[in-house]
Amino acid sequence: MDAGREATKTDALSDNLTFYTVADRRFYPAATGLVNSLRLLGYEDPIALLDCGLSTDQREALASECQLVSPPSSEPINPQLLKPFAHLLRPTGIVVILDSDLIVARRLDQILREAGEGRLCVNPDPESTRWFAEWEGLFGLGTPPRRQPYVSSGFIAFSVDHWPDLLARWWEACQRIRSRPTTFYGAADSPTAQSDQDALNAVLMSSNRPTNLFFLPEEALPTMEQFRREVRIADDRRLACSIRGRPVTLLHPSVKVKPFETSRWIDQGRSPYPRLLRRLLVGSDVRVQAAPGDLPLWLRPDLRGALLARLLYLVNAVVDPIRLTLYRLGIGAALRGARAAVSRR
Repeated sequence: MDAGREATKTDALSDNLTFYTVADRRFYPAATGLVNSLRLLGYEDPIALLDCGLSTDQREALASECQLVSPPSSEPINPQLLKPFAHLLRPTGIVVILDSDLIVARRLDQILREAGEGRLCVNPDPESTRWFAEWEGLFGLGTPPRRQPYVSSGFIAFSVDHWPDLLARWWEACQRIRSRPTTFYGAADSPTAQSDQDALNAVLMSSNRPTNLFFLPEEALPTMEQFRREVRIADDRRLACSIRGRPVTLLHPSVKVKPFETSRWIDQGRSPYPRLLRRLLVGSDVRVQAAPGDLPLWLRPDLRGALLARLLYLVNAVVDPIRLTLYRLGIGAALRGARAAVSRR
């Protein structure tokens, strides 16, 4: 069944729904893929994109499907801390906040239903017990944060009617740590090293209302290790993926250097993400046509790009098992240590 036709079954769930994401020039290929994945799945709802440094050509391409929003200040800031920018737009209805390098591979109907009934729909973070008493002072909470599961800020869905002050409190918490370094930019761990994610969890852990969370099923957003080893593509055209026979909803390369960056040719073929991203950038049925000059060679919509992508997939299909074996034997770590020692001389 066509993904767009499939959407007609649940159009009522999309009433007063808006998607929000943040992107800059570096994340442009991924943001284009995200937007195209939503449209291919039948979502014609508004997509608001905070422009943190897109080029003129990139803005023109994304403006065809997105409401582009300018940052509230020209002062440089970690774009992660602007994630709750929906607060500035006074949204109504259901809000879905996504990292720009997510691919939505499956309809979100169950998640939107849960959000409409008042639940905050989130994905548990692998560091599920993360907690700091210092959050009370750092974020001006007014009460000590309680211990509860630490969640990811990469995907959040909720109803503003049921959570009227969440965006404002999250936005304020992010603004309080504007000058603090984060792990994304190489800083050591600290109570604010996870930036917007620490801010979100501090707010949730200090809320005086019951924290009515709906956790996405484990298979909805696989971990990076599962992503590389267990997720299988069933149908490129429909973006259909599965893990252990269960459908995957969201694909996210949760690494610092992303598979769509030129230096990461080695990632091509190591997970489904690059393959589906290429489909979302060069497919004849996508809404946003990316400018080839803004894409790595293997993501470009020409014969050379297709051949290079295929070649990299085949090379990594051979190399990756060898790399994994060396890692398990400890040889890979030893070689890296030796190289580091030589480089320090």
